Amino acid sequence: MNRQNQILLVLLVIQVVLAAFIFYPSSSNPVMSGDTLFGELEVDDIVSMTITDDQENVITLNKDGLDWILADADDFPADGSKITPILTDLVGLKTNRLVTRTDDSHKRLKLADDDFTRKVELKTKDGTSHVIYLGSSPTTGATHVRRGDQTEAYLTADVSSWKVGTTASSWIDALYLSVPSDEVTKITLKNGNGEFVFEKKEIEVESEDEETTDLSNSEWLMVGLSEGESLDQSSVSAILSRVSSVRMTSPLGKTAKATYGIIAPQAALTYEVAGKTYTLLVGAKLGENYVAKSSESDYYVEVSSYTVQSFIDNSLDNFLQKKPEDEG
Repeated sequence: MNRQNQILLVLLVIQVVLAAFIFYPSSSNPVMSGDTLFGELEVDDIVSMTITDDQENVITLNKDGLDWILADADDFPADGSKITPILTDLVGLKTNRLVTRTDDSHKRLKLADDDFTRKVELKTKDGTSHVIYLGSSPTTGATHVRRGDQTEAYLTADVSSWKVGTTASSWIDALYLSVPSDEVTKITLKNGNGEFVFEKKEIEVESEDEETTDLSNSEWLMVGLSEGESLDQSSVSAILSRVSSVRMTSPLGKTAKATYGIIAPQAALTYEVAGKTYTLLVGAKLGENYVAKSSESDYYVEVSSYTVQSFIDNSLDNFLQKKPEDEG
């Protein structure tokens, strides 16, 4: 081997050594390769999780005994079965896929203190705070992560930013009100267009197969219709499909605020189920959603426009069976 080749070989070896030093953890690194990012931190030690996204949306989840609650919504119950798996993933993050040791690339990886995809702060029983940043995803199923008090950044497939949401619906049971639709016997809707009352009436239907046998059935009647007017049964079915299962986008809290518009609601629904009366009030519009209050809950909530817009807009014409000439 001539001298020039020897020199090139030495340079190659030096480059390999430098690359190993830069891109792989050394024994002097406080976070060893293959270790967990947070060392001995356990899920059971965590009593609070605050998540901030890149749009400055923030949500805080606190542990109350064995249960989790939304701190900013008068302790609305959170779903622990959604929280525990995320905490397990976070405290179990490994350090075996090192990306960088310096902070020069933190902004590019969306892991900077002031430029991140998600910032998650975990607080423990002893008051200790642990911060982790979730950054960009270079490939499907891979996310950059960084512990807040370290410059090292890693790549992981165990957690992704989209799983760590800042909306309440990510962490709660969004079902706000549920009743069996087939057991509803009366519905009253009040809105700016008037009051509309619907009652279910049991009817007998003659069997086509056995002339002497009657089958039990039911239909909806609308109170106060004029002669020649008939109720469109599908319009009542549309109401039932919405009021029997009302889902929230987020809880607001237990305190009635003037901005909620519940004192003078835009729509009020009353319906009877097995002798019990339920009410659902629809108040002011907040952004794309509306405020709602159920008689079955202490909480005011936001619900989607899709769920309640028709309750506000419906008029008599929406409930009447269309005549052939009207359809033409």
